Amino acid sequence: MLDPRRGGAPTASAGGQNFVRVVPSKTKAYVGEQITAEWYLYLTERQDKYETLKEPHTDGFWVEDLPIAGNERGLSLSQQTFEGRAYLVAPLLRRALFPLRSGPLTIVPLEAEISQVDFFGSTMRTERIKAAPLEIEVMPLPKQGQPANFDRAAVGNFSLAAVLDKARVIVGEPVTLKLMVSGQGNVRKLVPPEVPKLDGWKAYEPKVTFEVNAGEPISGNKTVEVLLLAQKPGVFTVPSVALAYFDPGKGVYATAKTEPITITVVGDENAPAPTTAAAAPTALPSATHAENVVPTLLRPIRSKATLRRDLGTTLYRSSWFMWLLLLPPTAFGLLLTTSQVRQRLLQDTERRRGRRMRRQVRKSLLDATAKRMALE
Repeated sequence: MLDPRRGGAPTASAGGQNFVRVVPSKTKAYVGEQITAEWYLYLTERQDKYETLKEPHTDGFWVEDLPIAGNERGLSLSQQTFEGRAYLVAPLLRRALFPLRSGPLTIVPLEAEISQVDFFGSTMRTERIKAAPLEIEVMPLPKQGQPANFDRAAVGNFSLAAVLDKARVIVGEPVTLKLMVSGQGNVRKLVPPEVPKLDGWKAYEPKVTFEVNAGEPISGNKTVEVLLLAQKPGVFTVPSVALAYFDPGKGVYATAKTEPITITVVGDENAPAPTTAAAAPTALPSATHAENVVPTLLRPIRSKATLRRDLGTTLYRSSWFMWLLLLPPTAFGLLLTTSQVRQRLLQDTERRRGRRMRRQVRKSLLDATAKRMALE
């Protein structure tokens, strides 16, 4: 994380007031070179609420969000001194910016709102603050020594490696070629070099995966996996693959290369291809037992000499199968009957009202008789 106390972009409301300040790692960079920008909140006194109203616009940049340590549960305030005055400072936003074109680029300010509330949660005072615009001067990549069709995302420092998962195969057996690009730069947008075509091999659609490690600078790797199928015997060489990139630290172009890889293919190109990827140049049973080669590999292991009974037939012929079929409709009927009885008991019919009235009359007569006898 950058140090917010060092020089950065000028602030919009410094001088003893609350404000937002943006601190870039640099204000002059090449196309495709990483610029790390961080936005900080400066407070003269503690606030109760913070809300981002408008995030900074970063048109003309490829943007990668970077994590902020300590902000997992909200803003993390620390006391710092800026221009001779003490502030409570909290990091708000952290991003890696990769310029996509040359020329002056402007990052529109981040705008936020801070407020204080009373004991009951009612807002007492609200203030709207924002950072100053951030001006970035983007230099074009040098023309001298630039390779043809150069990928402008290949700016940084990269290495290249290629591996085969097997050095010897038989005809029809697949092998995986992995081409790995790793280093520092815009790995996500970087276009890896093409896998060369090999005579006598069938290549399938490549699979591309990548991993980005957020940091200063951003690093990571991108892997291209290609499945190759050997179609004829012989000794083949996967040629060297190259990736041209621009090193902004040195201001020069460089090339990362792989080493050539040799692979041997044995077998008859007219023979049928193996039925499984597990087929390998191992000893096979003799020709007299050829009919048992596949069954021994694929059939399930049994612990008994006889086949087990079919479970479906056993269940169907059991004595309690009919009761099992009758259980769902019986349970549904009981549930329906219980519901209807409950509804009838809850209904206020004329007969029930008559019963209640008779009980009340009898109770009133008994009370009146008791009172009369008490008076006599």
